Amino acid sequence: MEIKPTLKQARLLAGMTIEEARKIISVSKSTYISYEDNPDKMTVAQAKKLAEAFNVPCDEIFFSR
Repeated sequence: MEIKPTLKQARLLAGMTIEEARKIISVSKSTYISYEDNPDKMTVAQAKKLAEAFNVPCDEIFFSR
C-alpha cells in the first residue's frame, strides 16, 4: 500500500514556504496553517491549485485528518 504525503509534506517536498503556498490560493497565513492541520476544510479548487503548484497529482495527496 502506497503512503500518500500530507499537504504539509507535499509543500515541503516542493520546496515551498507557507507564505508561498498561501499566496497560491489567496488565503491568510493562519488560514493556510489551519488547512495543513485540517485539509478537509479546503475547497476542491484550492486543493487542485496547490497540487499543481506542488507538482503532485491531486489524488496523491492525503487531504483528510
